[in-house]
Amino acid sequence: MASEEGVRPVTEVVKALRHNRHIADNPSYETIGRVSHMLAARKTLVYGVQVEGIPRSTANDLLRGKRVRGPIKLWQVLSLGATLRWIADQNDQLDADAMIPIPELRRLYYGAEQREPSASAGGKTAARPRHHWPPAGPPPSIGPVEAVPGAPGMSREREQATERLLDDARRRGSDAWWSAYEGVVPEWLAAYLTLEREAQEIRVYAPYRIPELLQTREYARHTIREDMPGLDRKTVARLVKLRMRRQELLRRSDSPEYWAVVNVRALQRGTVPPDVLRAQLKHLLTMANFRNIEVQFIKDEAARDVICPRPITIMRFAEGGYLDMVFVQHPDHGIYHYRNTDVAYFSLCHGTLAVRAIQPFEMVRTLLKALDRL
Repeated sequence: MASEEGVRPVTEVVKALRHNRHIADNPSYETIGRVSHMLAARKTLVYGVQVEGIPRSTANDLLRGKRVRGPIKLWQVLSLGATLRWIADQNDQLDADAMIPIPELRRLYYGAEQREPSASAGGKTAARPRHHWPPAGPPPSIGPVEAVPGAPGMSREREQATERLLDDARRRGSDAWWSAYEGVVPEWLAAYLTLEREAQEIRVYAPYRIPELLQTREYARHTIREDMPGLDRKTVARLVKLRMRRQELLRRSDSPEYWAVVNVRALQRGTVPPDVLRAQLKHLLTMANFRNIEVQFIKDEAARDVICPRPITIMRFAEGGYLDMVFVQHPDHGIYHYRNTDVAYFSLCHGTLAVRAIQPFEMVRTLLKALDRL
């Protein structure tokens, strides 16, 4: 077992573990405890980690970011990470390759500079290569996705099923819930509007604006006019109404889990009138009370080398047999991704952003500071 050195900075470790639990389909703390003890009893080596049993209460404390008895130990972090990876590997419906790898969990544990200690007190700092777009591989802050012999991968059948799901959504335009707005919905957005209503989980990165599902009416009106200045008043009103109807999704009894990472640039005034932005920020404070909604803010310099500055949405569906669907939105078109490698890449990017972002419990404080600056 590795030696520990007092209390470590654990904020990024907790967020990384929470991301991995999400990818593993949110197993219960009881399941995590039972599986970890089973792996420990069998002396199973999981991705180079000799798993030790994790009590259910300890798993709960670690994943919720609560203070545990004494400092968090490296073996706890690695055993929990390995247990979550083992759980995900048993279900070929899950995209286990989108998890933050075990070596990265170790580096996060040893500090923000990603210093890996040697047997002595020395260590080396991993260099971070410059990120390029389009992506040639996973983001540099995470490191290469581990290729482990025998690890189950995503099947071609699931890619084909997801492609059929997208094609079906495109054909259902005239029968979709938004068909009354067909005249103002661009063709490239139609399938997304259909699939958004059917998603069980929605993960978002918003690089410069508040996400559309969290916008107030006036903020939506302002952004629509800014993006499409040539529209007449009636068309703008219909688009605003459509956006408000989309938001009903988050208030349903069976609402999806919604997780947004928002660049702090969205909290700055820019061209948004101060009264409109003030009302928008207060609205976000209200949305913070929704159990199914989680919002994190990230500084621009922390997000810049992770992913292109475009709104990204990752949708997961309740029915088995599908990969997640990724939608990258541009001003005048949208791109859908459903290939295994693409989905794994964007999931890793969202996980990296979440790790680097301000913790969710800091959301209210961040918003109050932004309101004070107005």
